[in-house]
Amino acid sequence: MTSSQEDVNFIKCVIEIVKYFDIIVDDSSHMMEQQITSIKTLIRAVRSGGLYIIEDLLTSYMPNYHDLTDETWSRL
Repeated sequence: MTSSQEDVNFIKCVIEIVKYFDIIVDDSSHMMEQQITSIKTLIRAVRSGGLYIIEDLLTSYMPNYHDLTDETWSRL
């Protein structure tokens, strides 16, 4: 299966099939908005004691990678 990280409906369909994950590694587009969408959608599907890893958070501090001006998002 292949989809965009922004496709919340697709992610929810995958969660319905799989139910829970032991580990999720988000090595995506490195766009902060997409990382936020993913964690909001997927975090509930991480099994108790599981791991949710987001790679390349450095881009949250690079203005060309997002258009959010609220600095609180960089503390995700």
